[in-house]
Amino acid sequence: MIINRLTAEGDVDRLVEMSELDAINETADFYRFYMLAGMAPERSKDAAIRLLEKTENPLARYVAIRTLAEVDLDEALHQVSHLNNPTSPTELATKVLVYSRKEGMTNYDMFVAPPAARLASDLLQDFVGSFAGFLAEQPEDIQIKGFDVIASNYYLEQRPDDYRRFYIITGLLSQYNPNVHDAFQMKLLNAINKLYKQETNSFVKQFLQENIGELLD
Repeated sequence: MIINRLTAEGDVDRLVEMSELDAINETADFYRFYMLAGMAPERSKDAAIRLLEKTENPLARYVAIRTLAEVDLDEALHQVSHLNNPTSPTELATKVLVYSRKEGMTNYDMFVAPPAARLASDLLQDFVGSFAGFLAEQPEDIQIKGFDVIASNYYLEQRPDDYRRFYIITGLLSQYNPNVHDAFQMKLLNAINKLYKQETNSFVKQFLQENIGELLD
């Protein structure tokens, strides 16, 4: 497949040219954008916007807006401006993903809204990372309440999956700073350890032990 060859060769210019052509279907459109974004996110803005104009697929829109947020936050904010009270888990995750990059735009209720409990597992890492980043700027009582939610079964019960705790832990790790030793970092590590101790998947436990064992009790 020509896209695979261009990706292997690192031909970003040709991938950009191809992203400007009409694809045979929505899947091909997404695949071309995805490959370009992985190689050169700084050059994928126009492709992301074109994809958003064509697709209503929530996950495809999430990926496109995630890329936009990294290169043009104002455009990403524009793309989610209609998501006032999202009832779809993916739409909520998309809104949080963008709002968390702008100071003062997220609030506690966004992270514990009912759709958050139904998030797909592969969206939990970004979502929980954003939640932890939000908590870092909050007073202690909000931090305690937030970490209690993260370490509970709130994000686990409605979408059973062997890897949900893993994604929650990696989301927390995105906010871990080994060079900072303050109350927030201690709360974050405590939440990681609570989740680790609840883990029942032996493969996940072994993987975490091998990779972050120094952080575990």
